[in-house]
Amino acid sequence: MKPPAPAVLAVVAVLSPVTAAPGSAATEDGKPMVSVALRTGDGRAPQAGQPVTLTIRVRDPASDYPLTGLSPAAWLVPDSGDAGGCQAWVNRLAGSPVPPPGVADLNGYDIVQLARDGTLALIDPRLNLASANIRSLIRLPAVPARWAIDPAGTTLAIVPGEAPSKVRLIGYSPLAVRSEIDARAKVIALSAGDADLLAGTADGRLLRVSRDGRISAEVALGSGAVVLQRDDKGGLIAMAQDGHGLIEGDGGRSVRFAGVAGGARSVAYASLADAAYILAANGRSLSIVHRDAPGALFSVPLEVEAARIVPDRHGRWSALPAADGRSVAILDTRVGAVRWTIATEDPVRDVVFSDNFLYLSHARAGGVTRIVFDPDGGAPGVAMIAAGEAATSDREPSPMPLVVRVPGNGIIAASPDRRVGFMVAEDGAQAAMSSVPLLAGDTAGLLLRYRGVREIDSAGTYRTEFVPQHGGRYIAVVRIDRPELAHCRTVTIGGSPDPVLARRTPVGATPAVTLRLLSVPPSGSSDIRFALEGAPAGTRLRNAMLMATAGGWHRFVVVRPDGDGRYLFRASVPQRGLYRFYAELGGAGADQTLGMDVPIP
Repeated sequence: MKPPAPAVLAVVAVLSPVTAAPGSAATEDGKPMVSVALRTGDGRAPQAGQPVTLTIRVRDPASDYPLTGLSPAAWLVPDSGDAGGCQAWVNRLAGSPVPPPGVADLNGYDIVQLARDGTLALIDPRLNLASANIRSLIRLPAVPARWAIDPAGTTLAIVPGEAPSKVRLIGYSPLAVRSEIDARAKVIALSAGDADLLAGTADGRLLRVSRDGRISAEVALGSGAVVLQRDDKGGLIAMAQDGHGLIEGDGGRSVRFAGVAGGARSVAYASLADAAYILAANGRSLSIVHRDAPGALFSVPLEVEAARIVPDRHGRWSALPAADGRSVAILDTRVGAVRWTIATEDPVRDVVFSDNFLYLSHARAGGVTRIVFDPDGGAPGVAMIAAGEAATSDREPSPMPLVVRVPGNGIIAASPDRRVGFMVAEDGAQAAMSSVPLLAGDTAGLLLRYRGVREIDSAGTYRTEFVPQHGGRYIAVVRIDRPELAHCRTVTIGGSPDPVLARRTPVGATPAVTLRLLSVPPSGSSDIRFALEGAPAGTRLRNAMLMATAGGWHRFVVVRPDGDGRYLFRASVPQRGLYRFYAELGGAGADQTLGMDVPIP
């Protein structure tokens, strides 16, 4: 079943002034600083179960210049007549790790976990307070041969293990096969971008697949299998085994090239150099082709056979892991030469660049190795980060990567021996670590499905896509930190309302439930007391967690009642500072997660 064709219905409105911080507002002198548009793809009103795009535009009302480089957060809240105001909604939503019932949280990311039995799961990493963090689940007939996900996180493409000439597009909410494309030959490579999906076939063709599941273009590159890779900025290298290919750079201009003998094992494009890097089929040499001079080939011999090319997102470095896993060569694209080779006794499995570092996972070690690059050109630093238990023999290779980059944060590494992922955050040279359950099975691969609001151009435009589950009146709530703004807009989505919410008491009639800190001992190792205020009779605390606001450290705590709505728990914190306490409510106050700050003196 194909998704609806693109169409446009915009609901853009100027709101009344909403103060979000002293001296800042969503409107100024009648001119909107923030506007919100809800768009569908077929020209009709937004409908439940159909893709919707939320677009946010932010500008300076005095100069009319767009405000760029912001990080908006957005939610879609059922409009139940709550008179608390826009700022009250912002405060409530921003302070809770899990949104209230019926709220569509359009921020952050999900983890796509592939299990070794073919199970595919969509996991919300924030739901560590509960034992079940799986949002959706689908069982595939076999482990896919290839997979790719688009930057907006709207579509997952797979090459089925049982049908290698097909490409299946999988949508979310829930996970389900949306359409299938017949490539008429084995699919060798996949790459998903903002506008389309690229597939390289075994018979020398490059296919462009549109977002609605149609082959929109077919390019005959040459003969033999086509390998390809494109970067975050839209650069592309695609090459057939007979040495014919194309390079497409930032801006879309593409050029053809030929003459790379023997085919390629792996390719990469570096936007910084505007050049393609081609690893020979035997893994012993690297060819460099610049887009402005496609007829000139530069060859770099390699000391050991390389398995593949792994470029960083900035285009400065490329990692070349050895075929035997015993070393990783680091190529500097600015000089077109290998700068360093890092030897490792424990064979390398995964090679992933984060925003700041290079990470290696290993066949036996229960963690990752972090490679730190010196901006002044000195030798890189190497540090081992423990995550899980080491194995006594080489683990079975995984068909997919077990380490995934988290934009702006770090990485998540799946434990090959346990159903858990380790989240390694980056704060300078520190490596704050936490864990997330991966309960769908023994992990065969990880992907990150980004679902936050992204900046899409230099005109102050930010966008996210989602599929509303139910119809009704909603409040689109937008929060911007710098400058501090709160913005709300009422929108209507067609379709049946959420039956669970329809049976509940309207939010406006429910008293606000809050946590109030009563006492904190100076040592931080004795009882911390707090009160639960405004809770209806029968409310109970189910799960509770204390975490450092800087990230990384967190502990589940046991809460004991102290009489008359008062509670206490004991926590031994690693150091003084500001911590955040979260409590998940059950009983009459079910489906709420409350938070409060706990300063440890």
